[in-house]
Amino acid sequence: MEEHAGVVDRFTGDGFLAHFGFINDLENHTYQACKAAIGIRKKLNEINSTRYFKEESVIAVGMGIHTGVAAYCKIETKYFTQTTIVGDAVNTASRIEELTKKLMVDIILSESSYELVSQDFKFQEMPSQKLRGKKLIIKPYWLLPLNL
Repeated sequence: MEEHAGVVDRFTGDGFLAHFGFINDLENHTYQACKAAIGIRKKLNEINSTRYFKEESVIAVGMGIHTGVAAYCKIETKYFTQTTIVGDAVNTASRIEELTKKLMVDIILSESSYELVSQDFKFQEMPSQKLRGKKLIIKPYWLLPLNL
């Protein structure tokens, strides 16, 4: 993650939220997010090939990448301090990640992210989807495995 200028914001159960371009002024934040996701995919393939030959179950992940407006802020109480990103774009990225299970793919980009990196990687356009809890219908794009 860090080699692509990503910052792990927080862990959420069996997942995590990462962001690109908030702390460091990163012009190509969507490109770097895709490179980080591809790196995770590559490492997971290595882990799973070892697990497979040991007859252990393989591990699947889902990653959602969305580009939008969010706020980087510090939340502070008497006993707790956290810096984080908040906003609809963060929620939308989470909903896009949920689509990976439904569509049975590992990395999905929103249309706003896809438009920024469509010439840099190979994609498959997926059927339009309604995001849970939103009126928005999105056109998701699968970041294809041949991008390794």
